[in-house]
This record gives sequence, C-alpha cells and structure tokens, in this order.
Amino acid sequence: MCILTNTPKSIFLYYILYSYINIPFLKLIATQPITISLTMVNPNTLSKEQLTWIQSLKLHHNISSHFKAWIMATHPDVYGPCPKSDTINRNKLIQFKITHNYDELKHQPSAPWFNFISIIPTLLQQNNADNSQQTQQTQQTQQELTHLQHLYDTLKQSYSKLKTHYITTNTKYTDLKVRHQTTLDNNKALLDKLNKTTDTLQSTALKYNQAKIKSTNIISTLKKQITHLHQLNDRYDNYIEDMYDVINDNDATIKRLTNEINKFKNGFNNITTSKLTKQAYDTLQSKYQSIEDSQYSIKCPITQEIIIEPVIAFDGQTYEKQAIQEWLNNSDKSPINGSTLHSTLLIPNHFARILIDEVLN
Repeated sequence: MCILTNTPKSIFLYYILYSYINIPFLKLIATQPITISLTMVNPNTLSKEQLTWIQSLKLHHNISSHFKAWIMATHPDVYGPCPKSDTINRNKLIQFKITHNYDELKHQPSAPWFNFISIIPTLLQQNNADNSQQTQQTQQTQQELTHLQHLYDTLKQSYSKLKTHYITTNTKYTDLKVRHQTTLDNNKALLDKLNKTTDTLQSTALKYNQAKIKSTNIISTLKKQITHLHQLNDRYDNYIEDMYDVINDNDATIKRLTNEINKFKNGFNNITTSKLTKQAYDTLQSKYQSIEDSQYSIKCPITQEIIIEPVIAFDGQTYEKQAIQEWLNNSDKSPINGSTLHSTLLIPNHFARILIDEVLN
C-alpha cells in the first residue's frame, strides 16, 4: 500500500483555478443617458481622472469644444495636466477632424463626441458604479479563495493527525507483539519447569497434590492472560485494517484530483505558440505602415496600429503580441475592461492574421 507522506499545495491551487476559470466577466452597468450620444461612449475606456480634468477646464458647450473634449478623453497619453498639454495643436486638430470625418458628422447625434461635455458627469457616475461593482466582485472572489485555503489547511492538519496516530498505533502494535512473544516464551519455559517439578514431586503424594494445585492455578491464570492478549491482538488487527482502508480511500481521491489537474495542464500545453520570424515581422510591419487608416476594426487596442501578429488574451480580446506581452509584464488587468486576467497565456489568432492580410490586400 502506498502511504502519502506529502500533499502538494499546488494540487489545491490548480483545483481553485480549474473551478473558477469560467467565472463570468463583470457586466457593464449602463445608466439612462442624458442624450442619445451617450450610447456611443464606453465609460470603461475613459479614465476617471482624465474626465475630471476635462470637466475642470470649463469648455464652452459648442460642437467644436465637444469634439476637442472627446479627443482629450480618448488620448490621455498626450492631453492632460502638466507636463501634458491642455490644448490641441491646430494641425493635429485638422488631422483629427479628417480622421474622424468631423465635417460630415459634427451635427449628427450618432457622432461619438456629440454633446460630450454635457454627459461627462454621467460618465463619471457610471465609471464609479463600475469600479464599485468590480471591487465587490474582487472581495467576493478573495473570500472564496480564503475559504478554500481554510479547507485545504484543515484537510492537511487532519491528514497529519491521522498519520501520527497511525505511526503511534503501529508502534504500540509492534511492542505488543514483542511482549506477546516474550510471554509465550516465558510460558513455555515455565511449563517445562513445572513438568520437571511435577516429576520430582511424584514420590510424595502431599507434595505432589500441593504442586498440582499450584500448577493448575498458575496454568489457569496464564491461559486467561493469553486469551486476553489474543483478544487485544485481534482488536488492534481490525483497527489497523480500518486505518489502511481510510488511507487507501484518501490515496484514490488524491490520485483522481491529480489526474484531473494534469489533464487540465496538458490541455494548455498542447497549444503551440505562434511566432513570426524577424524577417516576416519586419516585412509585414513595413507593408502595413504604408497603408492609410482602415474602416475595419483591425487595430490593436493598445498600440492603435494595424495588428501584425495577433494573439488572444484571457479576456477574449485580440492584441498585438508584443504589445500585450509588455502590458502583462506590468499589470494583470485587461487593457479593454480592466478585469483581472487569471493567466498570462496568449493563444495565436491565426484566423485574425489571415483576415487582416485579406482585408488590407
């Protein structure tokens, strides 16, 4: 029988990952918009600090100001408090208007910047609501992890006690077995001695009778002791067999959990990582840089450039491989919605690479 001497803590950690890998992402809570243009703005993509700063500028409520405020909100890496800029260069503004088709859409409620300054308070309120919900979900997940850790510690402590009790019982059984054998040897020697004494006392009837009575009493007492020792021996044998059954059941459970975790790990190990050669990457980069802005959504959410080597992260979104790797070196949050990424695994998106090449050609 195989007796487990050490239970890896990683078994339970992998089990937690396996049980909670399918936890749904936080749903976005949408509030009633002030104007219909609010439906064109995702508050999760806008920084709370950036919106607060734009609101403090007290811009005029006209179409041009709404457009400028929207540009500032979507480019927090360029426009913001010092040392960043609170104004937009005229040439850049013209370029932004051309890029976003400002002249045709400036009076349209469907434009993402339509009435943008007016809806900033609502966006801030909605942003706060989303952050509160994410915090609550994080606390709930932390409580569940704490509970599982407590269960693991309890099981580990119980197993340690069971192992100690088994060792103690086995030691007692061995000692009892040695004592029993010693008693049997002593009894045999005593019986031999008794037989010799009986032969010697045969010449005298009185002495013989006294010796016979004495020997009978001694034998009776010894038989009782032997019977008692046999009963104790049987009880300990049954107890040890029960302990073996319990340990075998625990071994089977641990092996089953280990097999499930190995299957889960092997499933991810079978995913091969796609990697372009440097020559192929440089060729595609040179080719895509010469292409003007496209109407299709084939840009990386991080770099805002056409994706060359697309991969899928654990938030289900497609990114430029180099950009998301640099992002994951500094953060475990999704660049899109801020949710926690439970793994840094990146899966090659071969279909997206083929689609991008077909679209651009």
